[in-house]
Amino acid sequence: MVGWLTALRQGFMDTVGVSDHDAPRIMQRIEDFLAPILRRADGVFVADYVRLRFAARKPL
Repeated sequence: MVGWLTALRQGFMDTVGVSDHDAPRIMQRIEDFLAPILRRADGVFVADYVRLRFAARKPL
């Protein structure tokens, strides 16, 4: 989970001003919070998500 959060860090932590010093501690707390929900019995985290990409046009 921490690896996934690190990959996406710029998208959410940098936006709110989390420093490089504080980021590892915060990501570990997030992982600890999500473990009961997203970690399987074998220790692997599973987070389902779908990225939607679309374009919309207003009819003329």
